[in-house]
Amino acid sequence: MTPPPLPDDVIDAIREQVAGSPMAAHVDAMLPHVRPAINLRVDDEPDDDPRVGGTRIRGPVDAPPGWRWPTRNGVPLALLAQFDCAELEPVDYFNQLPHAGVLSFFYDLAHRAWGDEPDARDAARVEYFPDASALRRVDSDPPQSSAYGAKLFLTWELPSQARWFKRRFGHLSHEQQFADYARYLSDIVPPAVIPLSGHQLLGHATREQDDDLELQCEARHRGIKQLKSANPAYREVDQAAEDWILLAQFAWDDETLTGEDFGDGHLYYFIRRNDLALRDFRSIQIFFEVS
Repeated sequence: MTPPPLPDDVIDAIREQVAGSPMAAHVDAMLPHVRPAINLRVDDEPDDDPRVGGTRIRGPVDAPPGWRWPTRNGVPLALLAQFDCAELEPVDYFNQLPHAGVLSFFYDLAHRAWGDEPDARDAARVEYFPDASALRRVDSDPPQSSAYGAKLFLTWELPSQARWFKRRFGHLSHEQQFADYARYLSDIVPPAVIPLSGHQLLGHATREQDDDLELQCEARHRGIKQLKSANPAYREVDQAAEDWILLAQFAWDDETLTGEDFGDGHLYYFIRRNDLALRDFRSIQIFFEVS
């Protein structure tokens, strides 16, 4: 199904933002790669009695009877966030996410896997429970951390440096052009009016480094430990990498998420487009980056 076009006011805003910048000549090429994202604004105070199936950062887990808590090396993963999917519908512009049930994100918060460890697949889990009415509060030992409610907002994001700029302009670009685009993303584009947390669903990853994460996702998926451009499979892997999109991002400087000051950084969950359409979350890839 063809996604709906970008709203006219979004296109006008981007054109206004790039006016006078080095990216003004490339705005038409950039527009097809602009993505909607769902950003979170986390409540300042914890919720002592969170609603079963409600959207929140951390807190207790809600799951159907018989659900087994995901573990890594025998240690339970921590719930980072769960989303009431009915609340996603009004802000899911491309209709990519489920709009019923609950979507929950788990991670080995104690050991903070980078994503490239041999057992990294066990370090994170995404659980989708289609029937919200079947969910029950799950006891845990030790108890999960405090729950924080969150409100959801639709925002629009420009393509990331590595995946878009290098591919479109790599044959003619130099370091200054790349730096101009990086500056454009970070300085010229004004911050959102709404104070956001750095947590989001969909959109483009807020990058800490210049690596092409989508390319790494596909290489990992194929069991390739280190992919070089000289590899005969590079072109095929690179093309297949277009199927990978950001599913979720969590900002590491939010102490409501981590429970302590771990510094700046982001945890990313990536998924293939078709897997997301099928609601199949078994083959996600994660990356943990610090600045």
